[in-house]
Amino acid sequence: MAKNITAASGTFFANRYRLIDSIGRGGMSIVHRAEDRLTGSLVALKQVILSDEGESGGQSHLLALTREFRVLASLRHPYIIPVYDYGFENGAPYLAMQLLENAQPITEAGRDCSPEEQAVLLIQVLEALTYLHRRRIVHHDLKPSNVMVAGDMDARKVKVLDFGLSSEEQHAAAPAGTLLYMAPETLRSGRVTFQSDLYSVGVMAYEMIAGRVPFSIRNLHGLLTEPPDPAPINGHPFEWVIQRLLLKAPEDRYASARAVIADLQAAVGLPPTAQDRDVRESYLQSAAFVGRQSELRQIIDVITAVKAGEQTAGYLISGESGVGKSRLVDEAAVYALTAGYTVIRGEAREGGGLPFQVWRSVLRRLALSVPMSDEEAELLAVLVPDIGALTAREIAPVGMPQDAAAQQQLIRTMIDVMRRVNAPVLIILEDLHWSYESLGVLQQLIEQPTPNLLIIGTYRSDERRGLATMLQPMTVIALDRLNDEALTQLVNSMIGESAKPQVYDLVKRETGGNTFFIVEVVRALADSAGELDRIGISTLPERVFTGGMRHLLRNRIDNLDAKWLETLRLAAVTGKQIDMTLLHSLVPAVSVDDWLFACEDAAILTAQGSAWTFVHDQMREAVLDGIGEREIAVYHERVAREIETVYPNDEAYDEVLLNHWVSAKHTDKMAEYLDKVIIRMLDITAQYTRAAELLEQVAPMLRVTPQQTMHIARLRSRVLWRLADYHESMRVAEAGLEAALKLGDDGAICDFYNMVGNSQLDLGLYEVGEINYTYSLQYAVRLGDPRRIATVANNLSNVEVHVGRVDAAIEYLKTSLAIDVWMGAKRGIAMSLNNLGQCYKIIDKFAVSHAMHRRSVELYRSIGDQRGIASNGNHVGILYEAEGKYEQSEATFAESLRIYRNIGGQLGIYRVLANCGHLYISTGRYDQAGQPLAQTLEYAYTHHQYAGMDRALLGFARLFVAQGDIERALDVLRYCLRRSATHPESSHHVPPLMDDLRRLDVTLPPLTMHDSPQRAALIEGLIQAFRVT
Repeated sequence: MAKNITAASGTFFANRYRLIDSIGRGGMSIVHRAEDRLTGSLVALKQVILSDEGESGGQSHLLALTREFRVLASLRHPYIIPVYDYGFENGAPYLAMQLLENAQPITEAGRDCSPEEQAVLLIQVLEALTYLHRRRIVHHDLKPSNVMVAGDMDARKVKVLDFGLSSEEQHAAAPAGTLLYMAPETLRSGRVTFQSDLYSVGVMAYEMIAGRVPFSIRNLHGLLTEPPDPAPINGHPFEWVIQRLLLKAPEDRYASARAVIADLQAAVGLPPTAQDRDVRESYLQSAAFVGRQSELRQIIDVITAVKAGEQTAGYLISGESGVGKSRLVDEAAVYALTAGYTVIRGEAREGGGLPFQVWRSVLRRLALSVPMSDEEAELLAVLVPDIGALTAREIAPVGMPQDAAAQQQLIRTMIDVMRRVNAPVLIILEDLHWSYESLGVLQQLIEQPTPNLLIIGTYRSDERRGLATMLQPMTVIALDRLNDEALTQLVNSMIGESAKPQVYDLVKRETGGNTFFIVEVVRALADSAGELDRIGISTLPERVFTGGMRHLLRNRIDNLDAKWLETLRLAAVTGKQIDMTLLHSLVPAVSVDDWLFACEDAAILTAQGSAWTFVHDQMREAVLDGIGEREIAVYHERVAREIETVYPNDEAYDEVLLNHWVSAKHTDKMAEYLDKVIIRMLDITAQYTRAAELLEQVAPMLRVTPQQTMHIARLRSRVLWRLADYHESMRVAEAGLEAALKLGDDGAICDFYNMVGNSQLDLGLYEVGEINYTYSLQYAVRLGDPRRIATVANNLSNVEVHVGRVDAAIEYLKTSLAIDVWMGAKRGIAMSLNNLGQCYKIIDKFAVSHAMHRRSVELYRSIGDQRGIASNGNHVGILYEAEGKYEQSEATFAESLRIYRNIGGQLGIYRVLANCGHLYISTGRYDQAGQPLAQTLEYAYTHHQYAGMDRALLGFARLFVAQGDIERALDVLRYCLRRSATHPESSHHVPPLMDDLRRLDVTLPPLTMHDSPQRAALIEGLIQAFRVT
């Protein structure tokens, strides 16, 4: 009994398709007209109905179905039905393919046509078979309902479909095709060959002319032994071709589909045409997968393991441009689909693209299958604008995050949704070398692998060398160029095994084994020879790459009709993937559909699902290379202005627009968007390194005016301070201060004094820092700016704490708190309360300290600021330790650490780890203390975080004293500035340490400069001695 897997019309299938109606049913499948909710387009959705045998004892049947879908996914040919998606739902296979509206079986479409028109249709079928047979695939079920003709009379095109019974040549199978179209040898023994398919073509050709099949179902004996009745086709121009196709012995029929094409053309007087460019392109695009079997096996193993319940950080595929990274992940995707995975792709774009570019398509697909709350959907709407339609709810988008807490909330929501996948999902992220903001999300995902989730990324190792280190938990697979054996296999798959040795020599010499280059060389040779089969028959050129690969690609671009060139250039300027909305607005008078098909025909663009993209980054770069320097600036300005029109006031496009205005050399617009982008990176996304790179690139291009110079100094000083380059930050801020004083800009003067003070505070220069903060406060009061007053007062409180004037620090914080309360600034209030809690802890007012932290946490929770919650947790953990409540301290540190890890707060992570190290010392767990202290010290040393280094060094001094190694403790204290008993994190550790040293009659050593070589040697020695292995 068949397993019923059909669904009622109007219902959803595989979380992606809405079934509309049934349009066909066979013995083992049902086909629906369905709406693809992701693309909005109609598709033909084929569900396979499993019999009890297929479900239980017929494993070979399931494998055959899996093979069909895997084969279909790899086929790219103009006369073969394209498959958009496939997978398994409730254990049964399905695939989504092109919906053919108003199509006819080939026998009906050709019945009343001229012999020439009939021959054209049959030749298209034979072109498809030539393609299949070269890949050693026998269709095995050719019949009129599987060979449909669609399109108008002037542009009719055959589509071969239904490969449910396809198999490799010589594979023995039970006779299961439609009997009247099956070859005699298949009926007798189940034997299938390429000639079996040619026999089926002969039957359809006969029926097209005669109006009936050559044999009756009641005369199977005649089908096996007798020749067909010649009368109905007598006198037809290709009667003799059909008769040869219908010969009983396979060896007496044509040797190949290509030979049949030649005879059909001769029979009706069609010229022997050069191989259709679409057909040639299909061989090139589906060239055999070679030379990467071991790498693929490695990925297949982890696909199997993750489905079985294992967890992994995933894989990172590296290699140069064109080496075959995308093809490897394509093959991995095929295996994942057949293993029951949902496969989702994301792609970074040059210049970074939109915020969280690589995750947008991922989250859009997951919106169909992962349950989410209204609040989550509203947050994600900024990345998935149509999430309301996808999840069938009314959504009020909240817009781009306007502060760091909102950014954290968005990232946390993205990660939470991805962690809730309840069935195997493979996420493929391509071109990560262009990704910045998105990498933070990836780092958090791989830090704690998720069940059912496998991530594979690709990147160009020559463009982002440090990426593998940044994503260290991921397993790196480095791809080299193909060796000679694999190169030969690849060439054979495209042009056949009869290629002459000099063809291989030429390809090897010209490409060096780069996969993309190999395909391009074969394409160039095929264009020259007219057909793939003729490569090597005519004289081969000495060089293909005269002028290099870009010149070769330029030739292909030059062959495009000149009327499409302007649109192509604009598309190249916008990016690798075509933004259809933007392009339609840029060229309203152009038929974009016709342009797309012309570019596809020229192998410049390719369709990927519902999207269009350049066939390779190198093709897009070749288009850009063909534009002069002045012209390219004009194109970028045109694109930038159109983006501002199509996506007005959309902050997501700020960095994209900055890149366009930089290329357009428009200084005013550059300055406008540089300011927006850098401030966002500083205050919201924490992309400090990227901000420094942009400033380095763009600032020298701006107009040199006193105001502009001063503003760039303000941005650069802030960036350098965030990167912990305090000396340089102070130098830049002092130069900016000098310019601001000359201009008399009180606001800028106030900010620069504050920035100088920030760097001095972090360098331990408290006295001069206090002077600069005091000047800043004077200007803030003069300006009557409450926000500036509150900020500087908060900073002054830090100085007062460090120099031991805790009461003064509390007064400054009360001032800051009062202003924030007046302004209704919840975050400012929460920050002041957090700092007050630390101050009250120093003076042993523990109850007041707890109350301050509780209120601070409440406020941070109300605005969703996870970083603020974690910061409070760290300080409360210290408070509990000071009270001797060690269990509560350890639990609070653990929760703070969890939050910091979830949001990717690296500095916070190491602050908590340092405090854990101190807690272990306080509780006598000396063997556990060294590792967290060393981790903190290594991070702080690498990032020039002096406060973090001192905190770790103080911990090591305590550890060594506790272990009786006084000499080593003194050596550490020589380089530790943080000996103050009034510092919030040290107040309960320093006095006991000093008491111990006094009891031992030990004199504290003088301080040595922070940046001395001796200090560096000591720190590196400690890191090495206590490193986690």
